[in-house]
Amino acid sequence: MAGDEDLDGAGIRDIIEMEQVGSDDFVNILVQLDRRTPYFTSAKIWGDTRRYKIIKGVTTTANQMISLPISRLGEINTGDPESLKDFLHWLNFYDRSKYQTLILWGHGHGWKGLCDDLESNDYLTSGELLQALEECGYYYDIIGFDACLMGNFELLYEIKKYCKYVIVSEEKIPNRGWPYHYFLSNLKSCTSPEEVVRCIVSAYRDFYQKEGSGATLSGFKTDGLSRLAEIFDLLASIVLEMPEKDFVKIKWLISGVSRCTDRDYVDLLDLVRKLKTIFNHKLGRLPDILEIVYWEMCVKHVNTFKVDALQGMSVYFPEGEPTIELQKYYGSLKYTQEFSSWSKVLRRLWNNNSYQEKGYTRSS
Repeated sequence: MAGDEDLDGAGIRDIIEMEQVGSDDFVNILVQLDRRTPYFTSAKIWGDTRRYKIIKGVTTTANQMISLPISRLGEINTGDPESLKDFLHWLNFYDRSKYQTLILWGHGHGWKGLCDDLESNDYLTSGELLQALEECGYYYDIIGFDACLMGNFELLYEIKKYCKYVIVSEEKIPNRGWPYHYFLSNLKSCTSPEEVVRCIVSAYRDFYQKEGSGATLSGFKTDGLSRLAEIFDLLASIVLEMPEKDFVKIKWLISGVSRCTDRDYVDLLDLVRKLKTIFNHKLGRLPDILEIVYWEMCVKHVNTFKVDALQGMSVYFPEGEPTIELQKYYGSLKYTQEFSSWSKVLRRLWNNNSYQEKGYTRSS
């Protein structure tokens, strides 16, 4: 839990939710919490990093946990992949459960990064996340992100080899985060990781419907991501090869496709559907095949927004030309290294001044 930023209080609240259920013979809840320094509570002051096995119990003191730390690490940087690797090794040593779920908690920015650390002025890039997973070599039944905007196609492609399922939000996650007390008590009845995915996503919907808040969460199988990437690349390659009189039509989508709060991201399915509408027969059956593969991957998708076209997974399609640094970073992703057509479509858009024609300005 990367709490060394403005989510510090939310981290304590989520652990208190976990303590309503606690660890037992069926569910083992292990947590690493890095707090903001200094942080004051009515009982004590601490702002370092500690590891816990969460026990069941209720405190009478507001915002105070009852679980005691297994170990105290001092201050760490959650934006350093070495910190994540150390945590993963500790989990592997300490937990031998039949099924394992890894939840990464904190701020999220899609493929741009996650787990911000205020004190170190750092964050974990998606490349560093992949590095930590590769070097540790552990495989998880589920990787979940209690973090905003992590339902991003490029990010999920980075980690697909290291888990069977992912649980992600395409949009921002409300400050209350995942409702741990809503689903932990129900995990005992789950007989497979897929049932766990359904349980968590359903609990998320139920909690935020009761709260009257807009929220979205999705569970996906990762084994379809390669096929999805292949189809999207084929579709993008057709768009890329179009003559200029046809290609420029894609600029209509700059303002016409469903965007996330981070407006560099658009809904993948909405983009593909609108490409199909604009280019009609030129794309053949690829948009339809992509949608079939997508819904075969999707275990469960919920959305409590009253009006929202987000279907669970975003893709990068910025409104204006990004900085050179961001372009290079995007080009270094595993997805863009293996499938380059969509990044070439974006570069062609930037190079032919389509953004200026729409009134956008270039970044310096």
